[in-house]
Amino acid sequence: MKLSSLFAQFALVGCFISASAIAEVVQLSRDHEFDAQLLQSDKPLLVAFCAPYIGKCKTLRPDFETVASQYEGRATVVYMIVNERGTTTAEETVKKYNIRGFPTTMLFKNGKVVVNLIDSDLTSLTRALDKNL
Repeated sequence: MKLSSLFAQFALVGCFISASAIAEVVQLSRDHEFDAQLLQSDKPLLVAFCAPYIGKCKTLRPDFETVASQYEGRATVVYMIVNERGTTTAEETVKKYNIRGFPTTMLFKNGKVVVNLIDSDLTSLTRALDKNL
């Protein structure tokens, strides 16, 4: 087998592994998408309200992917983009939940906010979920 073929196969496998880890986090960006997700969820819903250009939002994404894998089937993990390039994409959601900075992380249960996390990290995310499962 040629070395270039081996690298191509490795890259392809890497893409599938990466894509499957990311696929567990639900990504939304519109009010109606969030409302639908909140209404249909029968499990706790962990949501990071983010702006993708903010550094802390970028560093939070891998923690959300880890949590999505760890709590698969027990909780829904959502990465909600509410501000894209300085423009609010989910204005009603931002107003309703009084989102003033990014990221804002909230845990919903039965459609209501049960935890509002400030400066969340992997430990605080798993602690909040464990207390509310």
